[in-house]
Amino acid sequence: MARSYLDMARLDYASISDYYDALHGLAGGEAAFFDASLEGLIVTTFDDCAHVLTGADFTKSDMNGGSANNASELDAVMQSHFAAAGNSAAPRRRYWARRASTVSIDDLERLASELLGQVEDTTFDLNRDVLRPYVLRAALLANGIRVEPSDVAASLDVYVGYLDGRSDGGTLFEVYRAYIRLLTVLIAAEPYDGENLSTHGYQSPQEWVVDMAFVLAAAQESNAFLMGSILAAAQWSGVDLAQHDMDLVIQEGLRFDSPVQLVGRYAGRDTLVAGTSVAAGTRVFCHIGLANRDPARFSDPGRFDPGRPEARDALAFGAGRWACIGQGVARTQARIMLAALLARRATLSIAGLRYGNATAAREFRVLPCILARPHQ
Repeated sequence: MARSYLDMARLDYASISDYYDALHGLAGGEAAFFDASLEGLIVTTFDDCAHVLTGADFTKSDMNGGSANNASELDAVMQSHFAAAGNSAAPRRRYWARRASTVSIDDLERLASELLGQVEDTTFDLNRDVLRPYVLRAALLANGIRVEPSDVAASLDVYVGYLDGRSDGGTLFEVYRAYIRLLTVLIAAEPYDGENLSTHGYQSPQEWVVDMAFVLAAAQESNAFLMGSILAAAQWSGVDLAQHDMDLVIQEGLRFDSPVQLVGRYAGRDTLVAGTSVAAGTRVFCHIGLANRDPARFSDPGRFDPGRPEARDALAFGAGRWACIGQGVARTQARIMLAALLARRATLSIAGLRYGNATAAREFRVLPCILARPHQ
């Protein structure tokens, strides 16, 4: 019987362990296997994923120039995004990395305090009411994109759901309508400066605004999930986060339940992956979630341990030339919000927690939480 990652990933799982048990069952102990639903090879081990992510034999572009298959539909909207833009990719990535690096710590702390101050003392949805609004507003601040969050939030949610492979996402028509609405708002907020932006690899307003949309989309779900999943893992494991260095907590959170699960590449030439011959143009998927739980790399990988030194090796932000350009900002956002939540003694209602269903990423459907009163 053909293995189907899409069928497995989109089921409901009551806990982290149930989800990863299902993944291990699908992989069957193999370092790589062909998945019919994705029409590509899924790589499961740490070393082999690192090889694909950093190797010269692999690219983000379809070298055959063929039409999108089931898996690469996730890329179809993004064909002019800088990750697949050839010679212009490097200057465009550097440009956005510089913009994101200007974020103010004071602004992020103020934003975290403001959002937590708006929730009631009764149980609320931490993901919906705090984490996702925080990530969106922080991304707008960090990149100097001057639009009201409410003007882009709904469209961005539909767009991100499509990119993540969310099973309850909108129709293709709804996705494209949300995408066009998002681009329209962004280009109105920051008109295209062709003379300046041409030095950063941009040849048209369309390229520029697509990248701006992607910068917002890339952080939307994954950063929110990172913060919520750390709180959930700590409560399930009985770990007192306040007793650990927050940078180590975040790195272990990235390893333990990676926000981005599936990262795709194409084989740029005939090559070998995990001992398997792969023809040029073949789609190869690195399963980051499994790689970060590879027992050959991480001892007792199913245990949440913020003190483990090897967590620094986790592949959660990718690796090599296409590593996430916003990883520094993501860590800063998480550090500030987690500190604010710990100060308010945030407690999750684990029994009410529900994960969402997506292909490329992990997400919460419901994340019930209660906070202590300020200064209590």
